[in-house]
Amino acid sequence: MFTRRILPLGLFVALILPAAADQLYVRNRPFKGAIVREGKVTWVELQTLANVLEAKLVPAEGGGFQLSRESVEAAPVQAGKVAIGEKLVEARDVNGQAMVALEEVSPLLGLKITPNRSMGTVDVNFVSGAQTAPGPVAEQGIRPRPTPAPAAAGGWLTSYNDAVAQSKASGKPILMDFTGSDWCGWCKKLKAEVFETNEFKQWAGSNVVLLELDFPRRTAQSPAIKKQNEELAQKFGVSGYPTIIFATSAGKVLGQYGYDEGGPANWTRKASGYLKKR
Repeated sequence: MFTRRILPLGLFVALILPAAADQLYVRNRPFKGAIVREGKVTWVELQTLANVLEAKLVPAEGGGFQLSRESVEAAPVQAGKVAIGEKLVEARDVNGQAMVALEEVSPLLGLKITPNRSMGTVDVNFVSGAQTAPGPVAEQGIRPRPTPAPAAAGGWLTSYNDAVAQSKASGKPILMDFTGSDWCGWCKKLKAEVFETNEFKQWAGSNVVLLELDFPRRTAQSPAIKKQNEELAQKFGVSGYPTIIFATSAGKVLGQYGYDEGGPANWTRKASGYLKKR
């Protein structure tokens, strides 16, 4: 069991609902667990964080926990602590919820915290390099990826230069989909629930130029496309997938989006809001 720390009710409410706090997004989705802010430290509910990261949270002998994105072996962890790899971090009990300091656990889990002042959010995503570092093709048995044909009208491009040219010619902004097509679960859901629907295709044909920027693990890419995608991820500050960037042909960012429940009608309605910023 954790050593329980009781906060005065008034202080707890003030901490968990700060007047001007940025909304916390983890993997491009609003964090729905408990949040307590103490100065520059953000305490978040441990179980909810594990769920969002699709990580394993295992109660350990000794009263603590083990948190890992891979399988873990049972090992003693003292109460009030969480083991992440070989590191131990503090776990605080607040109103019966185990909470950890986001700033402390993020580097141990390969996460990057990015304040997004224009959107009024704090975004937490996996570091790009940690997610997309496949080994040699021959060693991993990666299947070759065929050279994509030119995109049909309203279809997805893979060349940023081509997207910029179409954007300039049409006056439409670019919708850049930073995705992990063959491994990212949320990317697959976004594609199936939104991008592959007729409603989205009709909306996209009238409003945006579509650009897919893929970071696959099992599908080979040409060196040019891989280099292009990595440079664009760095340029636009992308560290997790899926990330949708709406931008002008000049590279001005109009907004950032990701997976959202509600199907194509909800997704395109919110996306249209970003496009009005032109």
